[in-house]
Amino acid sequence: MIEELTIRNIGGITSSSLRLERGLSVLTGESGSGKSSVVRSLELLAGKRGQAAFLRAGQDEGAVEAFFIFEKGKKPSLLSEEEEEDALCARRILSRSGRNRTAFQGRQVPLSLFSSVMNESMRIQSQFAQIELLDPARQLEIVDFCGGPAGERLRAELSRTFAEALECDRDLRAGKIKETDLKKRFQDAESILAAASSLRITPGCDLQWEKEWEELSNRIEKGRRIKDMLLRITGGASGSGALDTIENAGLQLLQEKFEKNSEMEELFNDGLSSFQQFIRMIEEQNSEHSLNEMERDTETLEKRMGLLRKLKRSAGTATAEAFLQWAGEAKEATEWLRREAGRSSLLTAKAKELRKEASRIARELRTLRLASGSALEEQVNRHLEDLAMEEIHFSVCVRDLGKIRSNGADEIIFT
Repeated sequence: MIEELTIRNIGGITSSSLRLERGLSVLTGESGSGKSSVVRSLELLAGKRGQAAFLRAGQDEGAVEAFFIFEKGKKPSLLSEEEEEDALCARRILSRSGRNRTAFQGRQVPLSLFSSVMNESMRIQSQFAQIELLDPARQLEIVDFCGGPAGERLRAELSRTFAEALECDRDLRAGKIKETDLKKRFQDAESILAAASSLRITPGCDLQWEKEWEELSNRIEKGRRIKDMLLRITGGASGSGALDTIENAGLQLLQEKFEKNSEMEELFNDGLSSFQQFIRMIEEQNSEHSLNEMERDTETLEKRMGLLRKLKRSAGTATAEAFLQWAGEAKEATEWLRREAGRSSLLTAKAKELRKEASRIARELRTLRLASGSALEEQVNRHLEDLAMEEIHFSVCVRDLGKIRSNGADEIIFT
């Protein structure tokens, strides 16, 4: 019960404190004496939405404070277990600036918690309070309350089971969304990774391969020019190159222009021999085998570069580094998809069992509601007869909604 109520700057009240005793207390007075301000203060204490208009004219802040005494063990369930006392000091401060505050035992708490505790602690009854009975949710609460501990247990079990099933469904949907995204992003990952395994891709290898290819191409081009020059000098297989021409001309000069001179012949032969040796050295360094080998290396590099370009395009990457990162993510995605397949299967089975269990509990709860509704109907009609209101008949209808919710699969209708 409320033992003491203190009001400051609410409605027409500047400051007032009221102590209440056990039993019925009646507050009377002529119009304008402040009765409505007391009711408004109690409404604020019960968690009603505050407005600046509730404040006394000219005041920027108002407050309502109440001291509650509870019977042993009947303290509101939402209060902390650490609160050992069976007394509660509740305070609500209303500010014109909008900085409203609520507190228990002097400690500030959210308005939602304040309202929930106050709804357990007090009830404001007005001439239109019976309209609350028209609320289907309230009607369901009344019927379940009539079901006693069994109804409370079944509702708690159903709420827990329904929440678990809902969580499984959410988890499955989230997994499916991620699975769809990964499969779209890495749809050809298996074949791409298989092709990439033969390339031995490393960071920057694409640039390195291009550099090697360019160097080989330059060397091949240079070798071909040297080969052409050697061919002009040696004449190739026909043997009618510049070297033969020089040799023949030199021999003719020795025979026709000069008398036999062993020194000149030696000089000519030494020079010809040195030049031939020079040509042989050039040919060894620029052999056909060496050119063919470089051409094969170039062809191999072109194939590797072409395959890497294709793989990068398939993966949507521009560099070898980016491709390696994509490949790492693809491997992780593949592993995740493999694990997800097993997890999804288990979750699906669990969700199915939870829905089955929720359906069983809902059916059991409906059976209890039918019995509780029938008992409530009988009791209310008996009271109506006692009040000589036999012409009025109260009935409780339990209607199947066709789907399960956290509080069951039924709708209660009072008529």
